[in-house]
Amino acid sequence: MNTELVQQWSYYLDENKEDYILIKITFAKNMSKLTEYVIIYLALVNDKPTEIIKYDGSEKEASHIHQNYSTKKEKVFQNRPVTFETIEEIINYIERNWRSIKLKYFENQ
Repeated sequence: MNTELVQQWSYYLDENKEDYILIKITFAKNMSKLTEYVIIYLALVNDKPTEIIKYDGSEKEASHIHQNYSTKKEKVFQNRPVTFETIEEIINYIERNWRSIKLKYFENQ
């Protein structure tokens, strides 16, 4: 029996619907605590959704970022707890900076 509850949603960042954020959060049984999160900024590249940057963390693996826009594509660990505050900070960062992040992606292809 699955003892976790998963919530997932996405929304567009632009009017052309080419850039969007996907958010997935997982709660422990009875929603007593947040156990995992995944936040992905995706953009349409050659008409295909492409992962530009991904943040995730869980009880099992520390919070980290996958910088797919970087020339050195690696997992960078961060000193962030798995909390709603962390999720909010990440979402706010992506919303403010998605254009420059996308530009870096194309520059490094």
